[in-house]
Amino acid sequence: MIHRRDQGFTLLEVVVAFIIASIALVVLYGSAAGGVLAAREAARMDEALARAQSRMTAICQGGTIQPGTHVGDDGHGFRWHTEVAVAAEGPVARAEPVPPPRATLYALRVTLSWPGPARTHSVSLETRCATVGRGPVQSG
Repeated sequence: MIHRRDQGFTLLEVVVAFIIASIALVVLYGSAAGGVLAAREAARMDEALARAQSRMTAICQGGTIQPGTHVGDDGHGFRWHTEVAVAAEGPVARAEPVPPPRATLYALRVTLSWPGPARTHSVSLETRCATVGRGPVQSG
């Protein structure tokens, strides 16, 4: 006697197996695409942080600090926005009887933004920069 199972799979079984395999492949493809997108966004975030730190250093250690708001294009889709304000100013305490130089403390915020696939992303860094007389003496 020949059993029905010895003849192979039925068409319905093959179709069900194909549907299950197709669903699994779609899920795997979606996960892989999401991982690639997340890695790309992380790389852009790292680049934005490096660019913001570089701009902050250039402002604090680059000579005369100009209070105000400034904007510009940083290339490769990045836009920067800086806000510089006087946080405090006054004479530098000294033991010598000569007139003390004036110190100014600036509050600095650097924001970099870039377009993403769904929305605009941005990163902001804040610090304080001090100047005595003409040139900056420290950044934090």
